[in-house]
Amino acid sequence: GHGITFLPTVGWAERGDLRAGGHGNSVPRFHIAWGTGTGVVEPFVRYAKQAVRDGLLTFHHRHRVDHLVVEGGTARGVRGTVLAPDDSPRGVASNREAAGEFELTAQAVIVTSGGIGA
Repeated sequence: GHGITFLPTVGWAERGDLRAGGHGNSVPRFHIAWGTGTGVVEPFVRYAKQAVRDGLLTFHHRHRVDHLVVEGGTARGVRGTVLAPDDSPRGVASNREAAGEFELTAQAVIVTSGGIGA
């Protein structure tokens, strides 16, 4: 759905010793999508932008999460540092200067990272 299809892959390709039951990952760690680049994330970007317009999603850029807020064994929010503004171009390290602190709580917590090279 959403305009993306996936290429079926065999499980042994990443197991390390080329046997289906061999050592290595317990579950597949990769996939191959038809199409590449920004086309892969475009459907998600479209839905996210619509959710922002509808007031259902808020992005908090330059917010570094330092702690999960856990209550009763469930992640209920995050706490961390607001980083100072930075207009570094993509691919160049940005500053890590603290400009404040924040705490956010929500019905659901999604943990993401800065990605490759972060």
